[in-house]
Amino acid sequence: MKFNSFLKLKHMAWASGALVAAVLVNVVARSGAKASVQPPSAPVVQVAAVEERDVPVYGEWVGTLTGQVNADVKAQVTGYLLKRDYKEGSVVHKGEPLFEIDPRPFRTALDQANGQLEQSQAQLIQDEAQLATAEANQLKSQLNVEKYEPLAKVDAVTEEARLTPRDIDLVLLIGGSSRIPLVQREMQERFGSRITHVKNADTIIAEGAALVDYMGMHPVLARSIGVRLSNGAFYELFPAGTMAKPGICEKTINFFCTDNRDGEAKLVLVEKYEGREMNERILGIPVSAELPRKYNHCERVSVTLSLDEDLVLRVFGKGATQERHASAEYHDLLFALDISGVRS
Repeated sequence: MKFNSFLKLKHMAWASGALVAAVLVNVVARSGAKASVQPPSAPVVQVAAVEERDVPVYGEWVGTLTGQVNADVKAQVTGYLLKRDYKEGSVVHKGEPLFEIDPRPFRTALDQANGQLEQSQAQLIQDEAQLATAEANQLKSQLNVEKYEPLAKVDAVTEEARLTPRDIDLVLLIGGSSRIPLVQREMQERFGSRITHVKNADTIIAEGAALVDYMGMHPVLARSIGVRLSNGAFYELFPAGTMAKPGICEKTINFFCTDNRDGEAKLVLVEKYEGREMNERILGIPVSAELPRKYNHCERVSVTLSLDEDLVLRVFGKGATQERHASAEYHDLLFALDISGVRS
């Protein structure tokens, strides 16, 4: 036990001595190295001979450059920039692309515009079809008017004359509308075989009128025209043989209404020939149903009769107490030609 302790102490003494010796050797070596370092050499300096001559002068400044022609580049449309197609500082010409913009939004807008265009074109076709239908209906209506208008005039004249188709002995189809096949067919159904187709009827009538005027013949009333009074008497207004001209067949007369119970005075116009009255026409003229005292229970009625250039008799009547009036036109008077002044 004591022997082992002694050996350990011996080993530790040996190790401590070796460590001290190494430290001393390192210190001695460092002090020897410092003693052997040499001083640095002098720097090398370049030397040039002095001489007199011109040398360039240099300067540095900050500035900006501008071209001879300056142009502002402005986009006509807005979008996302994808690419620049020119080089900085290069020369560009009119029509050359400078930038490329994302075309997708514009293609979408173009597709929408094309869709709206197709829709509008379809609407246009539909509207044109409706217009064609409307024009066809209008043409059909016009044809119906051309067909029935002359027939309506015939009906109006015959009704005003209180005639039936059987009372008419002869029918002359005159005028452009009478040449319409539908009108001819309707007239044939109404009057049957009494219709006479006269070739160039318009020309014949015009020539006949010119001949009558040249020979000095004048139309006159073939029958007397008058008013039937309340007592049944005939009051003559225009005797037979009166020249049928405006200003001659014209007259204003005053009557007194003796029976105003229904608020209307009845003017009865009749024609008279060889003592026989015919073609009775009644015109109702408004009067007061309760007359003031100053009228003595009889209201005055003014009646004006005039024949125009178309040989139509126009009648106008008005009561003294009324603002409203009554009027009528008669187209079925009978005329004759006065040949007493015919030129030889």
